[in-house]
Amino acid sequence: MANSVFGTNLKIAMKKKDAYHTDNGKRKCTKRYKMEDLARDIGYSVNTIYGWTKKDGQLPSSIELKKIAGVLGVDTAFLLGE
Repeated sequence: MANSVFGTNLKIAMKKKDAYHTDNGKRKCTKRYKMEDLARDIGYSVNTIYGWTKKDGQLPSSIELKKIAGVLGVDTAFLLGE
């Protein structure tokens, strides 16, 4: 259960990191922040990040969690659903 919460909250935090612009008064996404971007920014493989988000996967360590939270600008408690 913890992994599904982590995966959901990770996706929410990544969506908040998307880049936006305004076009004719409408807010549009310029660039989506993807798992590939997160992997590059924290120095891990996409497969590792994907494994953390799987329902039966392993959660990231506290060090990895801090890196993810720092890059995404969220608290580690948010990522863990606390």
